[in-house]
Formats: sequence, structure tokens, C-alpha cells
Amino acid sequence: MRQKLLFQNYPTDSIDHRLTKDGGNSHFILPAFFECLYQLEKSQRDYTVVLRTFGNDLPLVADAIQAFAEGKHPLYPSFRSQTLRLPRENMYRGRYCNPLLLPAGGGNGGAEDRDSLEMPYFRLHEWTDHDETYGQLLGRVVAQNDHEILSILEQQRQPFKVFGINDDYHFWSQNKCKPNFGKPIWVRHHKFSDSLNEQPLHIFFDDNIKNDPLDSIVAVRYQHCSSKDFQSLDGERIQTLHGRYLVRVPTYMPIFQPSWFFEQIEKCERNVIDNPHIT
Repeated sequence: MRQKLLFQNYPTDSIDHRLTKDGGNSHFILPAFFECLYQLEKSQRDYTVVLRTFGNDLPLVADAIQAFAEGKHPLYPSFRSQTLRLPRENMYRGRYCNPLLLPAGGGNGGAEDRDSLEMPYFRLHEWTDHDETYGQLLGRVVAQNDHEILSILEQQRQPFKVFGINDDYHFWSQNKCKPNFGKPIWVRHHKFSDSLNEQPLHIFFDDNIKNDPLDSIVAVRYQHCSSKDFQSLDGERIQTLHGRYLVRVPTYMPIFQPSWFFEQIEKCERNVIDNPHIT
């Protein structure tokens, strides 16, 4: 497996430093990720990449993506893209907030959510170089409900296709990794008549997705076609979304099969069309 992660047949001093963290010996990011970006561009899809992490590595990932977009990746020397960038203004820190601390109308959904003390609110803050874990203040709030967040991530004609969110690990961990407190994903009810080109389809990849209704790294915010508000799904309903909106990543698969991520996207698209219902 380690051999697959090495820059084989390339001199170490020829590898752009943004693509490696050990002097050009091995890949910083799985090659399958860049293959997925390449295939998405090749297929001329309308897509957005939203990187999610509990760590502070987004600036390093942004540098690697830019190197790829500049044609500096040795596996894709002829590839160029002006839109595959993760600029600082597209990076955010996502944090949960106690609903009692929010002004009226500042929640994630409707009044029914506001009445529930079990439901924290997820907000996006401007990116700061240090998070509050180390005594630094968060940046200003730029989105404090589902619709405001989606207006950023789904905006039309945006200059860059990549966003990054540093998620709230401490809140998730302190709440025993329960489904309501993980990394949010927004799922809409897709009717049979919907076109996936018209209705955004969010697909969440993570190597820590579990088949456990009480332990979920993903918090699903669901909007039914009959409602303008989003609601949180419990762990059992989240399990039914695997293979359509959620994809667990056995890391060895994209290591040995570079096309794996892109193939999973196509599979999810087919599965949503075949089975759009969320029960």
C-alpha cells in the first residue's frame, strides 16, 4: 500500500513542495482526490467541492489544490483550471451555538427548532489562523442558519469551486458523538420529477462514517419538499442515506483504485434517482 502513496519514477526535487510533506517522496493528498477533480472537470459538470475537517489543515490543502490547478502535479501536467481554488475568503470555521444565545429568528430552521433545547445551531464564522481552542476569538459570523449557509455554498456563478469548513470537533466529542452534533450536511427531498442538474445533490465522503445510529460524524439536516425549514434526522434515518448522500471511505479503496471517488459520485446519483425517498 505504501508504494501507491509514493511519487514513483519522479525525482524528489521535481515535486512541488505543496504536494508533499516529506521532501517529495510521497503524496500529501491521495491521488484519487485529484483524479476525481480531473474527471469532474472533464465531464463538464456543475459542481462544488466543500472540504470538511476537524483539523486546521485547510490552508495546506488549499495550497495543494492550487498546485494541481497550475499543472504542477506530475500525474496531471497538462491540467489547468482558474476556478479550482480555495481562497481564504472561502474558508470558514463552523461552530455550534446554544439556541438561548441567539437573537430571535437566528436559528437553523423554524420556530419548532427554536423551542427545542436539544437542537444547537450551526453557524459559519470567518476564517482565522487560530481557533478558539487556543484562546483566539472566532471571526465574525457570516451565516447563522441553514439557508444562509446554503446561499454561500450553492451560490451561482461563483468565481471558485472549492470551499473549506473547519468543523466543531469539541462540541461533537463533548456530546458523545451523537448524530445531531456532527458535521452538517444538507439533504433535500428529491421528487421523481426533479433533475439533479436543477436540484443540488450533496454527497458526503468520510472515512469515519459508521453503521451506528448512536454514533455519527455526520449531522443530516433534511428539508422535505413541503417545508421551507430543515430538520435534523435521527441516527436510524441517517443510516438509510448511506450510498445515496453519505459514503463511507475505506481508505485502501481510493489508494488502490484512483477512480473510486468519481465512481461513487456516479453511483450516488443513480441511487438517488432510483430511490429518492427518505423515510
